[in-house]
Amino acid sequence: MRRKLLVFFISMLLIEGICFADTRSVGDDYQFQYTITDIQGIPVSGQYPYLKIKKVSSNAWYDFSDDTFKTSGVSIPSQTLSEDAIGQYYYYTFVPPTSETYNEQYSFIVGNNDTTYADYQIINVDYLDLNTSSMSITNAVWNSYIVTGSTDTASDILHNIDKDTNGVKDGGSYNGVEKLIKQVN
Repeated sequence: MRRKLLVFFISMLLIEGICFADTRSVGDDYQFQYTITDIQGIPVSGQYPYLKIKKVSSNAWYDFSDDTFKTSGVSIPSQTLSEDAIGQYYYYTFVPPTSETYNEQYSFIVGNNDTTYADYQIINVDYLDLNTSSMSITNAVWNSYIVTGSTDTASDILHNIDKDTNGVKDGGSYNGVEKLIKQVN
């Protein structure tokens, strides 16, 4: 039973790591960054790339005039990105409206109409209520382990996971989970 719980816990660590890499907590600001480079890979300044933001669930577009999402009647549907002080990238800091309090995915759509550096890209950003969604799953795993009568601390649990994997090596290096455990221990 203990080994099954440890395997479940490890899988939850992996899921957590994946979620955190691609998500933001509801209400957090997000600085969208975009780089334009020439054929040698050198950043190009003096461009005017624009950004549009779409709320995926409702296909509503962000209106930059009043900071709301609308399905019609959008006054200012795009915003020119600002250039950083040394000309390395362009950016826009998205501050979600206070009305945005639920899990949501937003598409950040950037375009550049320059004849030399024309481009169009889409980046999706997931906003999750991290306090009630994925974190509650991890807490449930910890609590179920501790409720089963274990008096181990979190460090003890990770040490036991390390011990139970016997330091198995793949090609001479620890796999991702083992590296994570080694960092904690």
